[in-house]
Amino acid sequence: MGNSDKVGTFSFGTGTISANKEGIFSIVFFNQIAWQFDIGEISSLDSILSKIENKLAEPTEVSPLTFWSTNGNNVIEVYLGKATFEKPDFFNDIAYSLGLMTRTSYDSVIIRSGGATTSYLPVGEISWFRRNVKVLTEGAPYPRAVKLVDIVDESHVEKLLRVEKFPLNNRNSRSPMRIEREFSQEITKTISIDTSFGVGIDYYIKVNLEGKFGLTKEHKISERVQVSMEAEPGEHKEYVITWKEVTTSGYAVFEVNNDKQRVPFHLTSGLIPDIRQETIAHDK
Repeated sequence: MGNSDKVGTFSFGTGTISANKEGIFSIVFFNQIAWQFDIGEISSLDSILSKIENKLAEPTEVSPLTFWSTNGNNVIEVYLGKATFEKPDFFNDIAYSLGLMTRTSYDSVIIRSGGATTSYLPVGEISWFRRNVKVLTEGAPYPRAVKLVDIVDESHVEKLLRVEKFPLNNRNSRSPMRIEREFSQEITKTISIDTSFGVGIDYYIKVNLEGKFGLTKEHKISERVQVSMEAEPGEHKEYVITWKEVTTSGYAVFEVNNDKQRVPFHLTSGLIPDIRQETIAHDK
């Protein structure tokens, strides 16, 4: 199969979306206008649709949300409005012109390129459309539109995981007590990332950071400590082993479609054992 062949075509109700092996997305809306986006552009569109879907933005024709095409030839505007989704019908058109019927309009997302080419997506189909974008982007080997530039650590936070107590009661003895014991703890190394560039870009940012921190597959962090414990005659002591999980917080700098962006992250980065001893009682 050639790179220009489709790897999947999905319907979102009033239109279809497909992709090829080079990561070019073809969208045909209700008015049969065909659009082509690369991975960066489809991610920008998905990010805007996410804001609209979650009611974080209500763009208008006067104040639209916008993104540029990768080649810089067009600016794409996205805003809310009304649109009809009726197929041409000779008799209906006559009835409309005579005022015998009225057209039904639906709340819609209006997508306009270069101030001229316009298509419409019903608001009720946003989730459907975005679900198809996710299917066509997550895990896909398309050319990547992101590049990791730098990692900046800002803070390290310790969180209590577990406390182990080991008593050593030597009160009824005239000889010192000596014990060697090993203690261990294990956690899964994980990273959480705060991104909202769009499902395709977000995926590749996550892949880059997971690779940087060695998380391309499940990674365990294990620590073992050998503790020499002792109690003199007449002593009752307790050894306390405290395990703490270390989380590193900071941000990564990425080039996203040639613009530098900060991406906050939280990385489960290590284990710290703390050992102390307490005297419970001591015979005179």
